[in-house]
Amino acid sequence: GAGRRMPAAHGVSGGRFAPPPVTQLGIGRRRLFDRLAARSTVVVVGPAGYGKSLLLSSWLAEAPPEGVAAWLTLDPSDQDPGRLAADLLAALRTPWRGSFGDSLDRLEDPPLFADRLAFVAALHQTLFDDGQALTLVLDDVQHLTGAPRALELVDHFIAWAPPSTRVVLASRSMPHLRLQRLRLDGRLEIVEHTDLAFTREETAAAVGAWGLGLGPDAVADLQELSRGWPAATRLAVLAVRSGVRTDLNQVRHDDALSEYLTTEVLSGLDAEVR
Repeated sequence: GAGRRMPAAHGVSGGRFAPPPVTQLGIGRRRLFDRLAARSTVVVVGPAGYGKSLLLSSWLAEAPPEGVAAWLTLDPSDQDPGRLAADLLAALRTPWRGSFGDSLDRLEDPPLFADRLAFVAALHQTLFDDGQALTLVLDDVQHLTGAPRALELVDHFIAWAPPSTRVVLASRSMPHLRLQRLRLDGRLEIVEHTDLAFTREETAAAVGAWGLGLGPDAVADLQELSRGWPAATRLAVLAVRSGVRTDLNQVRHDDALSEYLTTEVLSGLDAEVR
């Protein structure tokens, strides 16, 4: 018959194929931008609330790398390698027009859909032929945990991508990919939660930007209390501004912080770690 095509990427017009907007509430961390551009593969890893997506969005907006940037925010449906391949194609089509987009269309042929590694090889050849520098950001990679076939697709794409391609992964946990070979080859940069944590200067800037006036001593106390966790810093400011708490040291008992920990941090862990 007519053959089987890849499932159409869902939500192409939505926000999964573009970085989140950089708002005035975001505190940019330009100190990390050079590290994001340092290697062909970059992993930004840290728990919820450390500003991973915002960091990458700020980087693309304020210090864009050479060439074209493509963005894909993963979700649980991407555990299916066919869906992941379709979404990857949609992400690459978003910034590209013209002949390269036509070449991507041809990658939906049924034989390639049946063999995910052949699909990746054909995608690599297309990128080689085009020759333009590409930065591909894959956000929320933790959604691929427990999906070995989808992870294999990502692994294969990273391992054999052309030199003009950079892949940046953002995840709440270290993705189960073959990263050590990349490290040995000098192709891997890892930005961890300790790097993402606010410095005291960034905490002071955040507090001011979020409309709360604090002196140096109070900023130092907040830095010590939050250990630079941006989400905790934001919730502390909101609690004091709203009058729910009058003392920063009371924020550790704040209901909003407890709910954030429960819904955004603990819920994503397996039972043993939780």
